[in-house]
Amino acid sequence: MLNKNIILLSGGLLICLAMVLFPHSKLNTASNLLDLLISDSVRNEAINLQHFWKTREFYAPGYITLDKKVHEPNPFLKFKSDTWESNEFLTSDLKLSLTYSEQCIEVLLITDRDLICTIQDGRIFIAFVRGQEEMRQANVFYDPKHDADLIEGKSWLVTSYIL
Repeated sequence: MLNKNIILLSGGLLICLAMVLFPHSKLNTASNLLDLLISDSVRNEAINLQHFWKTREFYAPGYITLDKKVHEPNPFLKFKSDTWESNEFLTSDLKLSLTYSEQCIEVLLITDRDLICTIQDGRIFIAFVRGQEEMRQANVFYDPKHDADLIEGKSWLVTSYIL
């Protein structure tokens, strides 16, 4: 039993030491999660929704405000933390509006459905739009059975500003 405790303690100390000595290593740090989200999205030319959620939740834990009665052009969901702000909308558009890219200083990824860029104040801007099927798989706030009348014919738009 003592040996196991020493091994666990040693392992924990090694991880802490590695984080101090190698702060930019591939450890699962918050900033590393954001870097990985961006690099994976650029490489795959699309934002992976599960990776986006994981990054948002671990990079910047915050709080969610949800109101299913709100309709376009207002967000039905707002996420806010000290470093990340997201708004989620139901929209009739299947493509991102070009107006989102007008704020970009440096574009890292741009497609009809995805945008990642830096903006004037140094923040990162991420936006994506997805259709019904992807919304059903990734967005747990709407139940296709109970909320069918709310989401029928709608796409899901997410915009995020990150410090």
